[in-house]
Amino acid sequence: MMMPDRVGPPIERPSADIKAFWCKMLRKDGYPMWSFWENIRTWCQYRDLSNMHLFHYNNLKRDLPGELRELAGFLYIPIDEARWLQIVESCTFDWMR
Repeated sequence: MMMPDRVGPPIERPSADIKAFWCKMLRKDGYPMWSFWENIRTWCQYRDLSNMHLFHYNNLKRDLPGELRELAGFLYIPIDEARWLQIVESCTFDWMR
């Protein structure tokens, strides 16, 4: 079935084997869609805009409370100190798993 206004070749169904799919995506730089690294590069171009706040995974792992305070400030969200520990816990990678 053709999609109206579709650009490029049809995207094939990914492998049911997620590891094989991930390896193929890295080998073919973004297969089956767009370049993974080009996507990252384009976001990096905008990292210094006043309405953009990018996080680094290592910073979140190293200092989650500090990064959350920085985000709250960036978004002008007041922090409820009485609930702060609960908020931080709810944002941990372990809690989200």
